[in-house]
Amino acid sequence: MTERTPASRGRGARRASLVALAVVLAALGGGGVAWAWWAAVGTAQDAPTVTAGRLDLVLGATGQYVIGPGGVYDLDQLDLTNAVPGSQQAQAFTVGNGSTARAPLTFSVTATSSRPDAVEVVLLYGATVSGTTCTGGTTTPPTTVLQPVAQGVATGRQAVCVQVRVLPTAPSSFQGQTATVTVVVTAAQVAS
Repeated sequence: MTERTPASRGRGARRASLVALAVVLAALGGGGVAWAWWAAVGTAQDAPTVTAGRLDLVLGATGQYVIGPGGVYDLDQLDLTNAVPGSQQAQAFTVGNGSTARAPLTFSVTATSSRPDAVEVVLLYGATVSGTTCTGGTTTPPTTVLQPVAQGVATGRQAVCVQVRVLPTAPSSFQGQTATVTVVVTAAQVAS
């Protein structure tokens, strides 16, 4: 058996250090091994587009509609001039779904008077006008969902009648005064 000298021990340590360094350099530099990362970018042709539809109420009577977002429908037949206690007037109109989207709507109508002590407002769904009075119908709002009229569905419109009456018990202070009647139609899209 040969005995190692301090010089031979140093050479072995150096050799081990060189081998370790070579392994580290090979790992960092690739050491003849090919390393590759692939990447690609593509663009879709004829990408789809998204166009939002429009939800819209259609208000009016035959041949007279408010179409498009917002707008005002004139209930001019409800005007009472030189009214006395007991005078009344009625006007019917339809509420429809004029949406371009296939979105069913529910709606509600409110009618109020600026002088409830003198002027009564009656709102009836499904009623018609007979003279100066709303006839038929109900005060209960319909549960029918209004389908878009463009689809030609029978439930695309709902008749509403508003009747305004000066109360027989209107105070004398109402003489020569004016009351304002406000009718608001609100719609909401039905979740599908």
